[in-house]
Amino acid sequence: EDTCPATVNGMLGGFASISNIDLAASKQFLLDLASIRPALTFQSKEYTTCAVECGAGIGRVTKGLLLPLGLGRCDLVESSSRLLSQAPSYIGDAP
Repeated sequence: EDTCPATVNGMLGGFASISNIDLAASKQFLLDLASIRPALTFQSKEYTTCAVECGAGIGRVTKGLLLPLGLGRCDLVESSSRLLSQAPSYIGDAP
């Protein structure tokens, strides 16, 4: 962790090229799960939907998957304060 760059490439151990493929497959998994579990919803007018990204690093999954799905809140859990401190600038104003 001490030498891991706070970038997508660093989070994926040098395999940043698979990030979009990984996020797309994860999105499809969640959509498939929601189709068989109607109670699983990503957007609601009645309450704030939320998620937690564990082992978040800089928030790659939050920025590329969870917030674009329409979740109203996503908390990040990360043991490295160095990586977590980079999350706000990486995530920015993601939808």
